[in-house]
Amino acid sequence: MNNDLLSLVDKTKQSYSALEDLLDVLLDISKLDAGVIQPKPETIFLQQTFDNLHQEFEDHAHSKDLTLRFHPTGLLAISDPILLSRILRNLISNAIRYTDSGAILIGCRYKMDSIIIEVRDSGRGIPEEKQTEIFKEFRQIDNPERDRSKGLGLGLAIVDRLSYLLEHQIEVVSSPGKGSIFKLQVPIATTVPDTPFSPQELSISDKLTGLKILAIDDESSILDGMKHLLTGWGCSTTVAENSEQACAFLKSHDWQPDIILADYRLRDGQTGAEAIKKINECLGTDTPAIIITGDTAPDRIKEAKQSGYPLLHKPIQPARLRSVLQQQVIKLDLRN
Repeated sequence: MNNDLLSLVDKTKQSYSALEDLLDVLLDISKLDAGVIQPKPETIFLQQTFDNLHQEFEDHAHSKDLTLRFHPTGLLAISDPILLSRILRNLISNAIRYTDSGAILIGCRYKMDSIIIEVRDSGRGIPEEKQTEIFKEFRQIDNPERDRSKGLGLGLAIVDRLSYLLEHQIEVVSSPGKGSIFKLQVPIATTVPDTPFSPQELSISDKLTGLKILAIDDESSILDGMKHLLTGWGCSTTVAENSEQACAFLKSHDWQPDIILADYRLRDGQTGAEAIKKINECLGTDTPAIIITGDTAPDRIKEAKQSGYPLLHKPIQPARLRSVLQQQVIKLDLRN
């Protein structure tokens, strides 16, 4: 393959990846605007959240020769763990993108009945008159040429919407050439969950190892890809095209899933929620589950959301799937 063709293939991959990112983020904004995302606040060990984010972004920061540092904390917050992680993920990603040298520091401090989580960077900084504009869709103050390799200008728009939904105040302190500090105010927890685990023991870097996952989808290529991905994370994975096939396997094997992943729209008019119900009836259990959908219409999203299970949209970014699975593992540990 000659260099010109290799270059074309590389550019095509980049364009496809950028389109995937754009569609994924637009779906998130659509869900927020449709009001189908409802926070589920609970007590969160912030150190555990920090550990997960550090693991996720360490390589990205090092690729730019940046220092990524999380200050240890023993504070407990009250928030939706998935939505809070999404806010911090977007802030950290944004900090890495706009920092050319130096460091990104993440920490938190106690203030009255709240916790202030701070994401500090040594980046380019933001003029005061632009500090409200950055939270609007498709606004990038340092990208007038609209180069999509520099991002989509939607990460902080989602931060703004999620912080409003969670009633977590967001504030930015910045000036050109002096970096930025994003401050998120989160309620502090007054009681510790009834669990034998310490925050350190709840670190989930290896919690997916040995996790039993049953994946349901009527497209064999998706099942093959899902099994390959999950097996690579150390999960014990079984796949099936529908609930009948899944139940037949479970009845003939000494194997029971810890989590079910189900596509929402299956063949013969069956939904993922219905498949999960039948599988749980077959097992005589109430197995945690995650719904996956390619639907974008608000009414379809709302219908899927009414199942009560966490909802992921195709195409699924591996990091997001891993994050949601990790949150389910935490709930399993706390419940057992």
